[in-house]
Amino acid sequence: MSGLLFIWLLQMRLRLSSCRLVASPEGLRVKSQLLTLLRSALYLSLFVTGACATTHNLTVHSDPEGATLTTVGTGGDLGPAPVLLVFDDSDLEASRGDDGSYRVRGIEARWQSGAVDIMDPIPLCHADQRHHEVTLESPVW
Repeated sequence: MSGLLFIWLLQMRLRLSSCRLVASPEGLRVKSQLLTLLRSALYLSLFVTGACATTHNLTVHSDPEGATLTTVGTGGDLGPAPVLLVFDDSDLEASRGDDGSYRVRGIEARWQSGAVDIMDPIPLCHADQRHHEVTLESPVW
């Protein structure tokens, strides 16, 4: 939808730029109204696309900070904690449990001391929230 709106706005802009402005108060008023309409449509499209959040964020912390994080099962390196993971709503819907919360692939935290903590799967409770946080804790601290 926003792509069609963008094309329409572009066409309107091209029409406005190709119009010959008659030096009369009526001609100025019409162009002003068209520019106001164009501006309003642009703001509306930005509002609509911004209001449709389609992702959930998960911030993974470690205690103590700085553990190396990897995904359980694939061993994908996520880097040192804390990390921000972004999940698409359509991917999360497939993992919704009977209790309404989402479940995402687990994460392993490994500290330089050799201590390890694993959370698998990670429940994202309150599915209506868009930001979630979890903390993996070192068993030796």
